[in-house]
Amino acid sequence: MGGSTAFSSGAPSLDTTIAGYLAAQLKAEPALSGAEVYTFANPAWSSGHEMAAVSTLLGEYAPDLVISFSGVNDCYWAFKGSSANEVFTHWARTHWNTINAELSLLRRPLMGHPAPPSETPVAVATMADRWMRNQMLMAQSSKLVGAAHIAVLQPTIFSDVEARTPREKKLAAEIPEARV
Repeated sequence: MGGSTAFSSGAPSLDTTIAGYLAAQLKAEPALSGAEVYTFANPAWSSGHEMAAVSTLLGEYAPDLVISFSGVNDCYWAFKGSSANEVFTHWARTHWNTINAELSLLRRPLMGHPAPPSETPVAVATMADRWMRNQMLMAQSSKLVGAAHIAVLQPTIFSDVEARTPREKKLAAEIPEARV
């Protein structure tokens, strides 16, 4: 579960995704060679999106383990003034953008925004509490079907205190939010 990193955006092949590496490690263990790895992630997903997906998919897939690799998008959406639990709002904005793009092409009046984002960033403590609550809810949901849950707080180059590599410096220079 997770956002674009868990989705492995930019990976050149399925073998080089996070799920691909995990599957290779599991298959190398004789007792786990039959394990299946599924990625339920999507770019821009926050822990609220993950929680909705977990509650929907657990019964259908009956996993032994659920791994949530997230946190950066919760921070991003909070910085933009959105709640990590605004799952509907995210999709409403996506559909609003699509519909208005089509209306614009037809030279028709545009629709009003269904859920304009707040001008004020969400407090860090509030965002952290929401992320933690979503992880606890996913853990409890997983437990109901006999699955373990592991929450991994995703690292980011935006707040790293170690020296950045030349590639990280280039990426940070291209992303305004990374200039700290």
